[in-house]
Amino acid sequence: MLGVMTMIIEARETYRFAPLGECMYCGSTSKLSDEHIIPYALSGNLVLPQSSCDKCAAITSRIERSVLRGFMFDARVVGNFPSRRKRDRPETLRAKLISEDDSIVEKEVGISESPAFLILPTFAPATILNNQPPVRGINIVGQETLHFGKNVNEFVRDQRARGIQFGSKVEATELAQLLAKIAYAYLVAQMGLFPREETPLLRLLRGEADDGGCWIGSSDYKLQVEEKRPRHALGIVPIQNAQGTKGFVVRIKLFADSGCTGYEVVARVPRWQLYAAQQGIQADDPASGGLT
Repeated sequence: MLGVMTMIIEARETYRFAPLGECMYCGSTSKLSDEHIIPYALSGNLVLPQSSCDKCAAITSRIERSVLRGFMFDARVVGNFPSRRKRDRPETLRAKLISEDDSIVEKEVGISESPAFLILPTFAPATILNNQPPVRGINIVGQETLHFGKNVNEFVRDQRARGIQFGSKVEATELAQLLAKIAYAYLVAQMGLFPREETPLLRLLRGEADDGGCWIGSSDYKLQVEEKRPRHALGIVPIQNAQGTKGFVVRIKLFADSGCTGYEVVARVPRWQLYAAQQGIQADDPASGGLT
């Protein structure tokens, strides 16, 4: 059952939390780096200093790249999102134009003249929050399309076309892993380190589990901070089941200023292993190792 207390911080201006001093994923104190809770490449400005060792940072960076340079790439380029490698950005994008005879004509268009689309999947609610049996994978139940750059009607008219065709291959598993990383890092930043065996997200981040649908889902809600129209918004909600087990859900709204549906990630729940084991999902103790 969801509680009523929320903790919300606006992801707009750079905010640095107190240094953690150890890797939040594995506990190492060697070669620590700062962690952007929401990726820098999405204009994420919440920073948790000294919180990720080099080995774990390599894993989370690989997850981020698969999403940010995958189905989010065109929107990031056209939307002029931050990049640490601006020199590598393309000067044009390929558009598929629908001509008057319904044929498809592909054309290179300059970034400033291009529209771009970002398809965000909506997931089934996290099964642990919905009193449903554990599942494998994550179930996409819908999608929302966000627009960046030039007005589509103006673009089609300027190109003397009848329409524009677009599509995207959404990496749902990698997006779920990215949401897991954001949720876990935000909960640690706000509430401090807690026993690693109390989160199911580390196994998902390591790629050792394929049970994202148990802990991650979409949900309709509105965070108070959205009134200020931040690009992204985060919140924390406590939960408690019928047996009295307490935990925390992190609410994540990427591109909150677009009015899109939010995600809910169960970031901490003691005895989650018992729930996962109901369907024979192996639930090794994540405290035995971090992401390394």
